Amino acid sequence: MSLTIEQMKKLLKEINSSLKEALFDYCTAPHPQKIVLHFKEAPPLLICFQEAFLRFHLTQYSGQDTSSFFSKKLTQHLRGWYLKSCELVNEDRILRMVLKKGELTQTLISELIPKKPNCYLVDSQRSILVSLHPTIHTSYLPPKTLPPLLSLGSPEDTTSASVEAIYRHKELEAEFLKKRNTLVGELKNKLNKAQKAEAKFSEELEKALLWEQAHHEASLLQANLYKITKGLRQVSVNDWLKDNGEVILNLDPTLPPSEEVSKRFQKSKKLKKAIDPLSAQLKQAHQAVEKLSLMLEQVQQIETKQELESFCQRHEGLSKKIIKNKLAKKTLSLPYHEFVTQAGLKIWVGKNAHANDKLTFTYAHGSDYWLHARDVPGSHVILHLGKHLKPDEESLLDAIHAALFYSKAKERQEGEVCITQCKYVSRYKKNLPGKVHLSLQRITYAKIDLERLKKLKENKFTNLS
Repeated sequence: MSLTIEQMKKLLKEINSSLKEALFDYCTAPHPQKIVLHFKEAPPLLICFQEAFLRFHLTQYSGQDTSSFFSKKLTQHLRGWYLKSCELVNEDRILRMVLKKGELTQTLISELIPKKPNCYLVDSQRSILVSLHPTIHTSYLPPKTLPPLLSLGSPEDTTSASVEAIYRHKELEAEFLKKRNTLVGELKNKLNKAQKAEAKFSEELEKALLWEQAHHEASLLQANLYKITKGLRQVSVNDWLKDNGEVILNLDPTLPPSEEVSKRFQKSKKLKKAIDPLSAQLKQAHQAVEKLSLMLEQVQQIETKQELESFCQRHEGLSKKIIKNKLAKKTLSLPYHEFVTQAGLKIWVGKNAHANDKLTFTYAHGSDYWLHARDVPGSHVILHLGKHLKPDEESLLDAIHAALFYSKAKERQEGEVCITQCKYVSRYKKNLPGKVHLSLQRITYAKIDLERLKKLKENKFTNLS
């Protein structure tokens, strides 16, 4: 976090002055790693968990009220609660906000720590109600060690407005660099393809220009046909273009002599015919290389957003195509339905047999939990975890319910479920997508809890089909 401790204290004083006893209304998420807390008759509070922009301050944010799973949960839990206090834990980068409703207390803890920022809503018993990023813990535990604090700095002119302006400039600069780097990357890919095409056409044209040699060798064989019998691998003939000097020609031992000669004449004709189109293709590829090289050089020299926009306007067709390709990659249909548990863990449910195969062997990680209703057709279910993490009991129960509901066991409302990790799952046969072999597993029995299932469905995220 680039803010110094003194600057954070100054911001905290401003926040407490504006928000103490303020009534929480709702939460929005202008970015997956940002939340904006909205209060009745008080300015909004922005908390950013993006690695490069870790910060908190009052904001004039008035953009589109987008939401995320986390922001929706904060709204559900905190609407109608009053902010009682806001402080820095141990004068460090952990912002603790205490909210009350009657005798009840909830605390929003924002860890603005490099490499592992997170946000937790906890109850009076420190049980985690929801978190921005998944956690293996059910109760909140403060970080054991923190990176060193930045040196103390002057808090002069540190206000939410000034901090917001500074970071807005930084974010716009980062957005510009991201767009420019995307354009540079796409141009490099196109240039690489054009260079490969140029090399390919150049090589093929060189071969085509040897058509006269191929024709001459065919003529030599035709004149010495009496020397050739099927099965020969070589034949020695006198070349009239080399003062009747002796040359050795390689033969295809599987072909009759007449077919050997005919094949060589056909090859010669084909090579000659290819010269004009290959020359045109080589010219076109060379022009593309020159154009893309120039464009790449121009983009790499761009230093402002305005210059980038001007370049994109001049090359509108290319920039639109690049954007379209990027969007196509982002909106590519996923092979699974996604749900989010109360602890913030993701549950992926395969859409069909082929999707099951892709989900388990392409998208899932070895440490993820894999579930399937036992002895009945059904979806592969993945409980997506970080490395070395274990799921909380409630998240695992949600995944078990998903495995039962998305299988034939749904009809009985109960059944056994196989549970293992993805590293113990292997394909049964290549031509049987979705069929797997488990080298290690445990079996559990469960009845479908309709209330749990209802809550899980409420947290379903829609993927493009």
